[in-house]
Amino acid sequence: MSQSRAMSLVEAKTNAVIGLAVSWLFTLFGLPFFGLEPSPQEATGIAAAYFLLSILRSYLIRRAFAAGSATRAIGRSVAGGASK
Repeated sequence: MSQSRAMSLVEAKTNAVIGLAVSWLFTLFGLPFFGLEPSPQEATGIAAAYFLLSILRSYLIRRAFAAGSATRAIGRSVAGGASK
């Protein structure tokens, strides 16, 4: 059973919000273990940059997979049609 568009949107938003929170928390509390101590404002900027990069990465990967799926589907229909 496939996921509805509404639930896909809920999943995507949930994933994004959790990712943003984890990124901000790690930037603020994890980076000091590496000798970097960003202020809360700097942590917000860093987390926002990673958040935007993550959205772009995710979008590009989804489009690449979608293009690959479409190419395979076309290949199957052409191969199936040629054998008949």
